[in-house]
Amino acid sequence: MSRPRRPRRGAGRSAAARATVAALLTLGAEPPPNRATLDCRAARVAWSRAAGARLRELDQACAAAWERLLADIPPDDEAALAAVPEPPEQALLDAHHAAIQAILDHDRWPREAHAHAV
Repeated sequence: MSRPRRPRRGAGRSAAARATVAALLTLGAEPPPNRATLDCRAARVAWSRAAGARLRELDQACAAAWERLLADIPPDDEAALAAVPEPPEQALLDAHHAAIQAILDHDRWPREAHAHAV
C-alpha cells in the first residue's frame, strides 16, 4: 500500500492568495541597500574610527596639560585651583565632543563622513 502523497506547496491556493502571503511575508522588510547607502555607511564607519582615535589622543593630551597646570598647586587651596585657566587642549577636546554630540543628537555628520569624501 502506498503512502498518501503530501500536497504540493501552495496547492489549492489561488495565485492571488499566494501573492498575498508573499506580500505579508515581506511586509516591513527593508529593501537591500543601494551602492550609495553602502558607500555612505563605509565613510561614516571610517570617520567614526578616526574620530575615536582622535578622541583618545585629545583626552590624553588634555589630561597631561591639566596635570602640568595643577602640579604645583596644593589640592586644598581652593582659590588657587579656581584661578587656574583651562589649557588650550581642553578647548580642542570640547570641540571634538561637540561634533560627536551633534551626530548623536541631530544626525549631523561632518563633511568627511559622507560618501563623496571616501
